[in-house]
Amino acid sequence: MTDNDMDRPNGDCSSESNRRKRRANADPPLPRRKALKTLGMVGTTGLTFTAGCSGDGGSTGESGGDVEPADSITIVAENNPDTAALEPLVPEFEEETGISVEMDVISYEVMTERVSTQLQSSDPGIDIAPLDHYWPGDFAEGGLLEPLESRISDSDVVSGDTYYDKVWEATATYDDTVWSIPFFHYTHVMMYRKDILEDPDLEEQYDGEYRVPETIEEFVDLCTFITESTDEDFYGCAMNGQRGPMIHDEYMDYFNGLGGEFVTPDGEVMLGDHKEAAVEALELYIENMEEGAPEASKQWNFINSTEAMTNEEAFSMLSYVPLFSPIVEELGDKVGIAQVPGKRPPLFGWSWSIPANLDEQRAEAAWQFIEWIESFESRKRRAMNGAVPTAPDVVADEEVIETNPPFFEIQESLLNNAQPWPNVPGTNQVVQDFGTELSQAVAGEKTPEEAISAGIERVENILQ
Repeated sequence: MTDNDMDRPNGDCSSESNRRKRRANADPPLPRRKALKTLGMVGTTGLTFTAGCSGDGGSTGESGGDVEPADSITIVAENNPDTAALEPLVPEFEEETGISVEMDVISYEVMTERVSTQLQSSDPGIDIAPLDHYWPGDFAEGGLLEPLESRISDSDVVSGDTYYDKVWEATATYDDTVWSIPFFHYTHVMMYRKDILEDPDLEEQYDGEYRVPETIEEFVDLCTFITESTDEDFYGCAMNGQRGPMIHDEYMDYFNGLGGEFVTPDGEVMLGDHKEAAVEALELYIENMEEGAPEASKQWNFINSTEAMTNEEAFSMLSYVPLFSPIVEELGDKVGIAQVPGKRPPLFGWSWSIPANLDEQRAEAAWQFIEWIESFESRKRRAMNGAVPTAPDVVADEEVIETNPPFFEIQESLLNNAQPWPNVPGTNQVVQDFGTELSQAVAGEKTPEEAISAGIERVENILQ
């Protein structure tokens, strides 16, 4: 992406022409059927910014009243299934409000730098900044986000009571202040081939109960068995071993599944107190990587592992819940969804935020879009397009459930069991640094004991 791509376009503000122009300079459109081939990769470095660098003349956070909204907004968004589910609704917002929308859909790596840079700019190029779970604490402490309490109090649409408590607390709030509104969550689930578990020959060969595993140990044993008992090019598990967020997030399924606690919601480091579980989890993770997954999994991200599933090269994967819908589109009822073994999945999410460096007209236009896209009708339609719901009213809707029953029926129990990852300042760097230690252990450069010990020290240095 060039510097020119990051500027707001001038001239004609026709909604369709601007949106298509922006798309042409970024990534290609994301058809539902092709989502797996164009999802944005993950592998970013830590967030960097200077506190207090937002531009002058920013929004006061006051909403409505006599503030006339700007006639156009730019939204930067990650290229993923939830963004794809939202895009068909945008023309209706434009028609209803007269506000044109430029959707700048880009990969995760580009987005991280883009958001961090634009939030500090005196001439911001974005009006709505979706935030990954790790970012709000850092950005809020830097004075780069508008607090949203006054807008919410004046709104007849947006309310914290609408959303699941865990999702709201984990993605919308930091330090008792609301900085963003939930967009979608990406809690981990187990996705697996039902037809493999229904194979009578494999069931007869298996030494144990041939079922969806309930513990991490059972999961590793099952993946090893399937790898050894099926075709040479078929594996028990497709894994995400790429350094950084990928390996960190997947490892957390193993660690949480053994009862470990990494960091409390307010940032207190608990990893040292759970070192034994941390080491055991890494040993099991490496065992599954060596015995139950393709060798290439050591470098894979979720795009690679998802393609392994859709290409029918793997029995299972532990990964982000938004990926289930596109996998079902490829495999149909061959694939099932279940809680991750141990039933303590990490909860992560994306949310909508308004940059503090916007003038009041642009901030008002941004808020009108957030209100519109977070109305019940918009959230329902996004869910029917394959988006992950963040509120019980959508999850309980019969029309929504009919579009993908297993996906929506698991949401309630999934979120009840989920362990929210904190969004306090420094957690983005924690994910990077701890993920590096995990990668060194997987590569054989350190023992699990050495990697976890070093990881504990690095986490404590960042957060304490």
